[in-house]
Amino acid sequence: MARSEKSYSVSSYDARKAALSNYLAASGHSNFEVVSIDDRFGPARTEPIDAIVVSRQTKRAAEELNAERMKSGLGPLRIVEIDMVLAEDCAPVSSSRIRLEEINEKGKMVRPLVVNVGSKNRTKIWAVRDVFLKLFGKVEVHGVPVPSSVPKQPIDEEAVRGAMNRAEASLGEADFGIGIESGVVWNEEAGSHLCVQFCAVMDKLGEVTTGHSAGFMLPAKVAGRILAGSGLAEALADVEGTPTEEGKGAVGLLSGGLISRSSLCKSAVLMALIPRIRRDLYFPV
Repeated sequence: MARSEKSYSVSSYDARKAALSNYLAASGHSNFEVVSIDDRFGPARTEPIDAIVVSRQTKRAAEELNAERMKSGLGPLRIVEIDMVLAEDCAPVSSSRIRLEEINEKGKMVRPLVVNVGSKNRTKIWAVRDVFLKLFGKVEVHGVPVPSSVPKQPIDEEAVRGAMNRAEASLGEADFGIGIESGVVWNEEAGSHLCVQFCAVMDKLGEVTTGHSAGFMLPAKVAGRILAGSGLAEALADVEGTPTEEGKGAVGLLSGGLISRSSLCKSAVLMALIPRIRRDLYFPV
């Protein structure tokens, strides 16, 4: 059955059985039986088995199996769901991926990571490439024009939603989809609007992690124009009389060149990747 479904050569049944039996024996187990299966349900469809162990990705098949058992007058199996061990790209480690030379047995990437950024903006693309190169070494970054589905100048939670929408829309067949959205956020304690870069990172399992950059206070006149419908660059140009430079952005103009929009983008991307850097804490096995 495995050979009919795989695009690459697979080990023989005897080799698989020996490897599994040896592993179980080395783990201190002696009361077990290894059997072959010729379809996706195997003997569990009709035999008096108590439980089935699944991952989140295979749980639906177990539920379908229970439906088949009920038709045969058998009771449902107890479904035991466990977490998959994740590779460097936060997708599961599997023998298929190892054989296809996507990852090695330790879950490290063999091929470059493929990352889609939900924008053609060069500042965002360069920021993502810079951070991913430092963290993963090999990466292909592509800009994908997708809608944010929020207003052109997002306010408050619209910015986070826009980043998440861009991440999901850009993912496609890549390992990660990245959304970056600049938003204007009201801070009650400070009594001021802050400009913040938000980033969302979605992986192939649909898991999303988020982060944001440092925020800076907007001049009241600029914030007023934004709330009236202007974009940040337009509002700042109206007040300052000077257009913002690409890559430097509003923060570059307001800080006298001490920090740039590119720096804020990089920090937002890095913050959104922290859960993926420390997978042991955020995605425990």
